[in-house]
Amino acid sequence: MEPGYYVYDKVGPRLVPRLRGDLRLSLVTATFESEWLFYAPVVFVLANDQAKVARKYKTRGYRISHLDQGALLQNLSLAATAHGLGACAVAGYFDEVLARTLGYAGTDTFIASLVAMGQPTRLGHGA
Repeated sequence: MEPGYYVYDKVGPRLVPRLRGDLRLSLVTATFESEWLFYAPVVFVLANDQAKVARKYKTRGYRISHLDQGALLQNLSLAATAHGLGACAVAGYFDEVLARTLGYAGTDTFIASLVAMGQPTRLGHGA
């Protein structure tokens, strides 16, 4: 798969390229002291189109969005573990910078978190 930012098309179902090219440095720049993201083989962006959710759930949409994001985060972590991979959620980022980088500036879409996934390292004790 070519480097870039892809959006899931549930009708396809398939991944549709939204941005092409290496975005690793942009992700690192948009986060708080997360240089290690540069080396992650894949980073999932959990983005939410709040206008779409609000049409269905009205004023409860914001709350339901966060519950859905949490369930998705848990499932990504469980799937990673089942395949011998590591997953790490990142919520420390500059919202405006990340939205601008991924093309969500000025929209009703917000980014709930990033999830880096790949082979776990053994840096722990005494390293």
